[in-house]
Amino acid sequence: MDWPRTLWLLAAGLAAAPLGALTAAALPEPALLLLIGAVGVLALSAQRLGGVARHMHGRRGAVGAGALAGFMHASSGLSGPALASFALGDHWDQRRFAASAQIVFLGYGTVSVALRGLPSTPLPELALLAAGTAGGMLLGAVAARRVPLALARRVMLLCAWAGILVILARAAVSLLV
Repeated sequence: MDWPRTLWLLAAGLAAAPLGALTAAALPEPALLLLIGAVGVLALSAQRLGGVARHMHGRRGAVGAGALAGFMHASSGLSGPALASFALGDHWDQRRFAASAQIVFLGYGTVSVALRGLPSTPLPELALLAAGTAGGMLLGAVAARRVPLALARRVMLLCAWAGILVILARAAVSLLV
């Protein structure tokens, strides 16, 4: 756990979350999904963009990544790409990042629900989602002791890219329907 980084990410994300919620309310779904997908691609590509990569570390990087992640989380629920990019740029130890990210996701999720309300998902589906989340956290705790850190970092990036691809696929489907 890394409290200073965590608090900078949280503070910036919580400040940007209202803009994300307003954006989600103002844009039609296809436009919102395309926006979030594009921002996610840019966030994960930041390490390949020299001028941007130079700023993805330290307090300034945490504030920028946190604001972007908070905006993305409140508008779509996808905040991992910006956080993953910051973790890479700041050379954040994977185990400490993973522990800190849980606190960040909890904060972003709580504020997102406060801003946008609970989803209109049936209770049995919410219970299944909660059980899956709890199971994933338990599995992650066990895996953290057995999975090599380099592999964990690659899986983190793979999950971030998968989230972006799901958002972009949803955008494409919503444009066709």
